[in-house]
Amino acid sequence: MGNISKNPKDEAREIFLSSTALFSNVLAFFVAFLATGPIYTHTVGFIHAFAVSQYGAGLASLAAIVWGGIVAVGVFALSRATVATAFTLGAMAIAARFF
Repeated sequence: MGNISKNPKDEAREIFLSSTALFSNVLAFFVAFLATGPIYTHTVGFIHAFAVSQYGAGLASLAAIVWGGIVAVGVFALSRATVATAFTLGAMAIAARFF
C-alpha cells in the first residue's frame, strides 16, 4: 500500500514537475516539427557528399535517411532541454520573488 498521508508540498511539487515535463515535450515537438525540415535541407547535401566520398554511392541514401532521424531527435532533445531549463528557472525566480 502507498503512503496515504502525503505531504501537500510534495504533491504540489509532483504536479509542477509533471506539468513542466508535459509542457516541455509539447513545445519541443512543435519546435522539432518546424526546425527539422530547414536544418535537414541545409545539411543533407554535405552528408550525402561525405557518404559518397567515404562509403560509396550505395550507402549515401541510407546515410541521408539516418541523418534525417538524427536531426529530428537532436532538435527535439535540445529544444526540450532548453524549454525545461528555462521554464524551471523562470518558475523558481517567480517563486523566490513571491515566497
